[in-house]
Amino acid sequence: MTDHVARPSASATRQARVAELHRLARADYASTAHLRRQNPTWPVSPAAALAARNEPRVPSDLEVAISVAQQLLGSDSVLSLREALRLLLRALGAEPTTDEEDARRFVDRHYPVIASFLASERGEGR
Repeated sequence: MTDHVARPSASATRQARVAELHRLARADYASTAHLRRQNPTWPVSPAAALAARNEPRVPSDLEVAISVAQQLLGSDSVLSLREALRLLLRALGAEPTTDEEDARRFVDRHYPVIASFLASERGEGR
């Protein structure tokens, strides 16, 4: 590492070297401020990039529906059009339901502890 603080006749003290490194880091950080304003997630730390790459990607509802449709087309089983449409609508979360079913699904999605308690009260999951 270049010793920016040292005088020609004497080496820099440790504190002076650390202070100079901090000054250089601040200057470097300031020089990339415009990049951070353009993209708030820049730069991605190596650890964050590795974690994001290793986490399983959650498919969108549309990707799930497309996958279901492709599997239906490729399967040898014969499904009625009604059943195939029901499966696609379920994959998209757009199947027609009752108000009671909508409320149950909302609780299941947002309050899993309460949902499991209510399911055990109904006698489900035994």
